Amino acid sequence: MSTTARIPASLADLAVPVDELAPYHPNPCTGDLDSIAEPLCTNGQYRPIVVNVARSPGV
Repeated sequence: MSTTARIPASLADLAVPVDELAPYHPNPCTGDLDSIAEPLCTNGQYRPIVVNVARSPGV
């Protein structure tokens, strides 16, 4: 199964590889990565990941 197989055709042009994303440095939602990653590794990600396009470097 391709990585875009579950993306609606109307959104496929907006798909971006996860390894091209960068964290938003002022993000207040940080925590115990192990406790966040464990259920994701077990169950997968059921909701889409939504990202914003940076308007300038580091923003």
